[in-house]
Amino acid sequence: MSATIEIGPVVAALNRIANAEHASWITAVGEREKALIQERIRTTKQDPDGHDWAPWRPFTKAKREAQGNAGQGLLWDTGELLQSPTYLTPFGAELEIGTDVDYAKVQQEGIEGHMAARPFIGWSEADQVWLETSLVEHLQTLLA
Repeated sequence: MSATIEIGPVVAALNRIANAEHASWITAVGEREKALIQERIRTTKQDPDGHDWAPWRPFTKAKREAQGNAGQGLLWDTGELLQSPTYLTPFGAELEIGTDVDYAKVQQEGIEGHMAARPFIGWSEADQVWLETSLVEHLQTLLA
């Protein structure tokens, strides 16, 4: 006794996916993450998982109050970091999200004993779910 399965339609579907243009979906992911980073800096003042950033140390708070821009809050002084998030798709199937601001890494990771980390770039569990759902929807449009 034996069973036979025709895999031709599956192979055809996989070829459509492999040969499809994915740039619009990758761009949508990049735009979404860029907007989330800017929202964290502008409004929520939270890391990607929704945890509040550590407040300023007293010296930093006093300095920002003296400058008159303390109301903008954490990670927003001149607006350079806020405007800097960008994304690249160097190989078409890869997405790189980040910033070229020289002090961004210090803000993201902190300095042990001197400055708290205030992560603004990254993926939360909810972002992962959105990404997976979005990818499935994208692939379904290719197979329709």
